[in-house]
Amino acid sequence: MLGKKSLEKGADHLIIWDINSDLLEDAYTKLSEYGYNVSTQKVDVSNPMEVEHAAALTLQKFDMVNILFNNAGIIVGKPFHKHTSEEIAKTVGVNQLALMYVTNAFLPHMMNTNSGHIVAITSSAGVDLTATTNYISGIKTRLNVENVVSSSTQISASAAAAGRSEEHTS
Repeated sequence: MLGKKSLEKGADHLIIWDINSDLLEDAYTKLSEYGYNVSTQKVDVSNPMEVEHAAALTLQKFDMVNILFNNAGIIVGKPFHKHTSEEIAKTVGVNQLALMYVTNAFLPHMMNTNSGHIVAITSSAGVDLTATTNYISGIKTRLNVENVVSSSTQISASAAAAGRSEEHTS
């Protein structure tokens, strides 16, 4: 688990968002048993209003978000030609749009503090892996073009997908 690795390496607190309450409870219980500081919140990251609300609560409670992991992803689990329009929309919403919603919710705070690292991760299991990977790469490029991630800031971004990774740092 990525969050556990961060805690093992010295992160003070881990905040986990997920749409699945059972998974959140399981993660909280397991990590708390190790003595780690963990908070969980049920959030549908494909819903921009939920993301904005959850981000506002997070930033009210914590002084700083140092590392933002964007690793939500879903797969439909059937051949693409059998996907419904709703399944396609949900896949794009979670695998691609959520990256923008969550990054957009926290990036102003990172820019104000001139500190932070954004990590975008795709799953090798995703049917739309190439599209999602290209999308993530595009977001990172956009942040670079806008000089959000540059030599003049302390904000950096990384992307990882199916055994590959890229990093853009100051």
